[in-house]
Amino acid sequence: AVGARHVSPPGGLLGGGRLKSFQYFTAGGTWTRPSGIRFALVEVIGAGGGGGGIVSPASGHKGAGGGGGGGGYARSFIDVSSISSETVTIGSGGAQGNGAAGGNGGASSFGSLLSASGGAGGSAMTADTAATAAASGIGGAGSGGDLNSTGSPGGIGFIASATAGFSGHGGASILGGGGISKCGTNAVGDTALSPDAGGGGALTNSATNRAGGAGADGLVIVWEFE
Repeated sequence: AVGARHVSPPGGLLGGGRLKSFQYFTAGGTWTRPSGIRFALVEVIGAGGGGGGIVSPASGHKGAGGGGGGGGYARSFIDVSSISSETVTIGSGGAQGNGAAGGNGGASSFGSLLSASGGAGGSAMTADTAATAAASGIGGAGSGGDLNSTGSPGGIGFIASATAGFSGHGGASILGGGGISKCGTNAVGDTALSPDAGGGGALTNSATNRAGGAGADGLVIVWEFE
């Protein structure tokens, strides 16, 4: 096929290796190779960034925070026949920005072999009555894999006036979408909808600080082959 790339698996799999088990990490720990396992398909995903909040709004002003970026992704087929264990690190989701920018998502890794950085937090906005935008957080990036991918950036927060605007949506990870954009009057940012995605930005037209949505934690999956 045009644009297709054929990659042969490690030699043992050409001889009929089969998927036997998998391990799914949502918290840091240690991967230990089960007896008889020779190869592993490892997927590493960084955490999502938090959504931006609203800073010091005044009555009659509107504000909209930017969305956090989605976590990066790395995937690799690894000969683990000589590896007994690897340290697994799971990045924490970026904190919601309560009257501030959202926190950056943490990096996830599988030993020193694969890593994926977290998405950046969305920017905060000081509420106003004139057209104003809040920057989104960029997506994280994968490293060390046969396939490395970048998470989607969040959406910008934007107000056109004291009565019209929308907050930024959270950036997607490879597993799905981030927190949704808000376009009503007063709303806390939406928490990430999928693992490793970014949180949505806050929206307000009241004299109260408003928090963005939290980003989702990272993830590591190890598919184990005989």
